[in-house]
Amino acid sequence: MDPQIVSKTHSFLRSLGIDKPIPQICETRGFYYQFFGSFVRVNDVKRGRISCTIAIKSPISNYFGKLHGGSVGSFIELLSVACARTVVAEDKELFLGEINVSYLSGAPTNTEVLAEASVVKSGRNVTMVAIEFKLKNTGNLIYVAHTTFYNILVSKYSCWPTLDMMKGATRLEYIPSRFSKDQATSSMNFGLLPPTMPTFPSRKSLDSSKKLSFSLGTPS
Repeated sequence: MDPQIVSKTHSFLRSLGIDKPIPQICETRGFYYQFFGSFVRVNDVKRGRISCTIAIKSPISNYFGKLHGGSVGSFIELLSVACARTVVAEDKELFLGEINVSYLSGAPTNTEVLAEASVVKSGRNVTMVAIEFKLKNTGNLIYVAHTTFYNILVSKYSCWPTLDMMKGATRLEYIPSRFSKDQATSSMNFGLLPPTMPTFPSRKSLDSSKKLSFSLGTPS
């Protein structure tokens, strides 16, 4: 390989900070949701619908000054789970089966993006969420996403915790689904999603209120 190309590649990677150590705070439990949640301001929450404003800052942007594609995926996951939980009872597990994203344009650093998530289908076994991202200052559509959640166990060798099971846990493991939920809770420490995970309104609370506040803080 041409040494000049190798040198340019190394220079590009160094400019991205590849030779710098990872900050210790990034290794702490709960950093993922706390980090991405800090850029989100919730505007409105209703049954089957969530509206948020995302502040685009340099920590979530790419080398070219636009919102990083991986950050887009993280926001899609975060908002999709929150939106699905407004219609799916907390005693049901959610399995993220598919994410489909169309990148139509980019969101420049130091701008704001409006994200509208809505449930397009919710049945006994499947919940589908659609999300649109638009630039706040122009209204231009920049990203479109669709996610599919399965409300049942999709593999006999997997078990995913509910929100209540994950509170105060230390780690996430897997057990065969032949064990009951009580056995899973007593024999394992769940918690890939930490105490700083987002807290979502339950379906029961939404049934009794047309509008609720939304929290990305520590669950009670």
